[in-house]
Amino acid sequence: MATNNFATYSPRQSSLLIPFFVFLGSFLGAVLGAVSSINDLKDGAKEIASKTIPPIVLTIVGSDSVLGDKLGLAAAWVEGFTQDELDQDDFSKEFPLLGTVTRMPELQIHAIGSKTGLAQAHKGKVHLLVMSDPMAEQDVQALQASGIQVRCAAVIGYDAIVFVTDLHNRVPAIGEDALTEILTGEALTWSYISDLGKGNIRVLARKGSGTTDIVLRNYTGNTKWAKTFISCKDNDHCMSDALDMRGSIYWASRTWLRLQPAAFRHPMRVRRGVQQNTKVVDPLAKDFNPRDYPYKLLRGLYMYALEGNGITTSSSDLAAKFLLYVRSQRGQQHTLNKGFLSTFDSPDEVTIKLPKDFGNRDTDGRIKICTR
Repeated sequence: MATNNFATYSPRQSSLLIPFFVFLGSFLGAVLGAVSSINDLKDGAKEIASKTIPPIVLTIVGSDSVLGDKLGLAAAWVEGFTQDELDQDDFSKEFPLLGTVTRMPELQIHAIGSKTGLAQAHKGKVHLLVMSDPMAEQDVQALQASGIQVRCAAVIGYDAIVFVTDLHNRVPAIGEDALTEILTGEALTWSYISDLGKGNIRVLARKGSGTTDIVLRNYTGNTKWAKTFISCKDNDHCMSDALDMRGSIYWASRTWLRLQPAAFRHPMRVRRGVQQNTKVVDPLAKDFNPRDYPYKLLRGLYMYALEGNGITTSSSDLAAKFLLYVRSQRGQQHTLNKGFLSTFDSPDEVTIKLPKDFGNRDTDGRIKICTR
């Protein structure tokens, strides 16, 4: 006779097991919930603990031609620097029961213009100052009087300055001599410049702009505005004004202008020198060669790491490290990718102006960037 090896349960026995499984499920759920709650509490405690770690803040302030959001260069530098140069272990602290708590540095970018950034630096609120116009020796001395010293200084790239005008302007190009006449206020009408010109010349300019100072200094010998100048707020507003005003002329970074809609870009080409037969290049073309462009419209871009009153040692150290990253091959790759010229291929005719303790090469040929 065959034997049945499988246990059989009566309906009554099965019904007795249901409460057990319900209890077991509730118990396990409570345990898992408690574990989850503990982990949540631990995560919350870690977040609170991280707030007890003094944050290292790196404030990068200055030229809109370099730091502007639309350019993406500063953001690319920050991302690359954070990934390649910062070690979490350097910004971590051990807490009882919680383990390792990390608080990475906070890198802040403020594109407020070179001159405005310099004014903020006097208050000890700037760790890295970015300028499209080099800091003059009197600027360095004024910072020192405010208790701020330049720890590092270097050129971080090159760019071209491009003039634009309204879409109806039929003047195809101007010489550098005519440009001087426009900027000094001697030329008031486009017909004074060209037989194809019509209407009054309206010069738009931004106050606090290093780009504006370079243009004026290179072509007029000073930074004074002619009475014919019209003030505009920033690149976006100035570009809109230039398009809206007949007879306008405005200047901006080539890299920034190339990001604007092609339908609205109307460059006023500038001939190198004063000869009518001089080669005229399109500064917004992809194959633009800066060596064919007026050298007075090429400029270096500068970065200064600061230390002194109001600046912690940690922030100053991080600023110096950031500047060296920007000057490195990896940092300069970002510079190239965003349309600027790298420091490794500098235009020979561009004059570089750095504070007296910087920019010299040692016996090995290395450029002195930082004092320490």
